[in-house]
Amino acid sequence: MTAPTLRHRPRVAANPIPYWVRDGVVDKSKDVFDQAFADFQAIGFTAVKADVPAGMTARDYADWIAGYGLAPSLSLFSSPFDETIDIVDEIERAKRFAADQVELGLDRTMISSMAVPARMAEPAVGADFNADRLALAIENCGIICQVLQSQGLRPLHHSHVGGVFETEREITALLDDLGSDLIGIGPDTGHLRWAGVDPVAFLTRYADRIGALHLKDVFGDFLDGRAGDAPERRVISTSRTSARWLTAPSFKPDGTSVGKSFRLCTAMSPEPSSSASSISLVNNPLGRLALASEAV
Repeated sequence: MTAPTLRHRPRVAANPIPYWVRDGVVDKSKDVFDQAFADFQAIGFTAVKADVPAGMTARDYADWIAGYGLAPSLSLFSSPFDETIDIVDEIERAKRFAADQVELGLDRTMISSMAVPARMAEPAVGADFNADRLALAIENCGIICQVLQSQGLRPLHHSHVGGVFETEREITALLDDLGSDLIGIGPDTGHLRWAGVDPVAFLTRYADRIGALHLKDVFGDFLDGRAGDAPERRVISTSRTSARWLTAPSFKPDGTSVGKSFRLCTAMSPEPSSSASSISLVNNPLGRLALASEAV
């Protein structure tokens, strides 16, 4: 008799980015995070993306969020990875980042590239492609992945529009060149869709490398430029995946408050922070996404 395949039931965590980035202004003050954590506690989340503020120890950060009933979830290491960085400096930064994450009890992190100026101006189409830049970025990303892995963190590539690994060609070059032993995936389905990548096919191709997911709803007509400033309502969904974490990076729909948008994000789940294996997706133009996550 064949033993059943064991599947991890992913936990759901909240990402407070819409609290500390508003109208293009970054404010990572303690007051901002206190408001975010209080909202998450009231909604019912029990985990939050682990971003240790500069000057704060990992232990103090853990104590801080614990006061709101929150535990740390996987975070993200971001770098341009191109000719604009000093790889020696990036290595040291990666070591410091990994030390904090491991002290918080985490065993994986997302890793992403930001930002190529031409791609911020003209996103999602691979603007200003340069083969030499891509090769250098893959090499540098591989070095950082080795550093993170040596410190006890499994790196997971996180697709992001605006970076050097933006298009399907660039993302698959990174993953295939570095290999599954060095880098897994923690994809963002919204950014994949935005860059013209079919999330279903992508998740199927790299199913054995999924370590986490940002599952987002998107409006296809908005991404195709046909709906002006139409709002984006992004929600999370899964149906049994191999991912350990699902992150809810909610953004404000229709001018609602940030806290209310997170409530909308979890409205279809009675227990947003539990290990529930199904959280419904609404307004989903990617209708096959639930089927894809079932397959992986």
